[in-house]
Amino acid sequence: MGHFRPDDRKAAAPFLAGVLLERELETSSRFFHLIWRSFARGTIGVPALGMGRMAEQLAARLPDGALSLETAVRAVTGEGVQTSDGKTVEADAVIVATDPAQAAALVPEVEAPVMRDVTTFYHSAPKSPLEEPVQILDAEGIITDTLVLTDAAPEYSADGRALISTSVLGIDTDESRVRGRLDEIYGDTAAWELIATYPIKGALPAMLPPLRLRRPVRIRRGRYVCGDHRDTGSIQGALVSGRRAAEAALADLPD
Repeated sequence: MGHFRPDDRKAAAPFLAGVLLERELETSSRFFHLIWRSFARGTIGVPALGMGRMAEQLAARLPDGALSLETAVRAVTGEGVQTSDGKTVEADAVIVATDPAQAAALVPEVEAPVMRDVTTFYHSAPKSPLEEPVQILDAEGIITDTLVLTDAAPEYSADGRALISTSVLGIDTDESRVRGRLDEIYGDTAAWELIATYPIKGALPAMLPPLRLRRPVRIRRGRYVCGDHRDTGSIQGALVSGRRAAEAALADLPD
C-alpha cells in the first residue's frame, strides 16, 4: 500500500492512530518499538485474494470431516468441550482461539484486556481517485486513514471499479461525516456507492504498560489459548500465538 518513512515525524501520530486504534499515546513503548521496527524493515500489503485465504489454506491441510463449522462451544470441560446443544466433544487437547472476552469466559485463568474499537467504511467508485497504492493519513483526526484497496490489490475488483477503505476510531457509523472528509481528500465523491460499514467492537487488545509482550498459551496440560492478546495486538501476534499454542499442544500429547 505504498511506503511510509519512519523519520517523517509529522505523519507519525496520525499513522500510529490507525495502527494502535488510539490517539492518546497510551500504548506501551515496548510495543511501539516493535511495530516501528517492523514497518521500517518491511513493506505493508494486503493478500491479493483476501484475508480469508489464510484460514482456507490452513483448513485445506486437514482431513475430510475434521471441521465442525457454526458449532458454538458453551464450556471447556475436563473431557473436552461442551457445545451449545449439550453435546460433549472429547479431546486430549483443547485450544481456545477466540476473541479475548470469549476466551476469558471459557478459560477462567485468562484475563480479558482492554479492547480498542474501530469502524471501517467501504465505498466503490467508477475509477480510482488516485491510481497509486498510497495510504492517506488524516492529521485532523476526523478519520484515521483511507486508501484505495484496488490500487494495491486489483484482484479485489471483478469489474474494474475501485474499492476504497476508510477507518474511524471507535464505533461510529455516521457515513455522512466520513463522506464529507473524503470529499475534501479525494474531490467529488458523489458517484461513490457505500458498499458496507463494519463497526468492529474489540478489534484490537490495548497494549498498555506495563506490557508483557508474550503471555502463556499453555494454561495446563491439554488446555491452551491463543490470539493476539497472548502476544501482540496484530495479525502477526495472532499467528505467532497460534503457532506457540500448537507447539505446546504437540509437546504435551502422548507419542
